[in-house]
Amino acid sequence: DRVRASLTVGGRQTPWFTEGVRLGDRVFLADAANDRVLEVRAWPLQVLRQYRVPDGVAGLSAVSGLDGARVYFKGVRGEVGVLGGPQVTLAEETGQPLADVMDGVLLFGGQLFVTHHLSGEVCALDPDTLAVQRRLLLGGMPVALAPYEGDLLVLDVTGRLLRVSTAGEILQRWAVPGHPDKFSVSGRAALLSDRAGTVTRVPLGGGAVTQMTLDHPMDVLALPGGAFAVAEGSRGLRVLDSDLHTTVHLGQQGQLLLARP
Repeated sequence: DRVRASLTVGGRQTPWFTEGVRLGDRVFLADAANDRVLEVRAWPLQVLRQYRVPDGVAGLSAVSGLDGARVYFKGVRGEVGVLGGPQVTLAEETGQPLADVMDGVLLFGGQLFVTHHLSGEVCALDPDTLAVQRRLLLGGMPVALAPYEGDLLVLDVTGRLLRVSTAGEILQRWAVPGHPDKFSVSGRAALLSDRAGTVTRVPLGGGAVTQMTLDHPMDVLALPGGAFAVAEGSRGLRVLDSDLHTTVHLGQQGQLLLARP
């Protein structure tokens, strides 16, 4: 319910953070404006290292296993790599405005899946060599990924949520309003955030798609028990229950507002 520490990071440009992932006591933040990923220690709060990455870094994924820890990144123009390690180019694209920098990265089932929304593809890569194993041609503009019951959920910013097998077969489709570009899954429900001012709940097991208006929601994260946390623009962090009722609202200045018991 209060700010414990704050940190200001410099750069040639005002930082534009497109993605963040946690790995143990480290947080990795993709700064697309300054072509870098920051490695930050959570406590005491400190920037430990900066990694140079291609311009327009849009997606991050952190994994830890028997072979050690890795952080994968995806650049909007088509580059995929491991921080401090190898890098490949999936496509040669021109740059994009920062507001349009978005793509997803997911290690799932022994493969590294990445979206390339400029070509309407999800690419499956070998996680060690980064060799492209196959390209799933989905059309539209896929921008985010999540696992679901052995398959992939793929969010298309043009207004689709897809359930796709790892072989590339589209198993289910949900039409969603607006242009959401981030989502998270809890149980059998997905919550999608649209920077234009809405969040959309999609019941994956069947039922009506519902929506509510928020102030510039930028990202969403599933919490234990079926709740979701939404980063709500200048208004801080909002926690929604499974019926999209606000249970907690943490304002920008750190005040904690309980909306419902």
